Amino acid sequence: MWIVYLYLIQDAFIDLYMLVDKAARWIFLHAPRPDLPSMFGLMETLGDYAAVIVVNGAILIGWALYNQLRFRGRDSRKAIAAVSPAELGDFHGFSDADVAQWQQARILMITHDADGKVLAVMQPDLGHGGTPLLEGGSTT
Repeated sequence: MWIVYLYLIQDAFIDLYMLVDKAARWIFLHAPRPDLPSMFGLMETLGDYAAVIVVNGAILIGWALYNQLRFRGRDSRKAIAAVSPAELGDFHGFSDADVAQWQQARILMITHDADGKVLAVMQPDLGHGGTPLLEGGSTT
């Protein structure tokens, strides 16, 4: 990513190098004074970059204003409705009464098969292993 960025701004580096080189030769080696076109080359490149930055900023600000006008007063991120015990029971193949009973329990142990199908639901008894509430699709 940085290589692409450096490739895109190489003209500015080249112009800056040439300007500094000519100025250093003039100051330290008594070479002829740098001419104005070498400075204008750098300024032209930096001006092109400034134009790109301004256009990019205008596009982004325009896009933000467009979205503000488009979604003003409306929530674009709406929460999905809560799943009812009947819908949850239908999905897993159990009655809504069973699901409602499970939702009231503080602790449940649910056994699933490899495909995620519910095999058994047990309410653990904190010393005896658990009380089966449902096994194999039937209420006990």
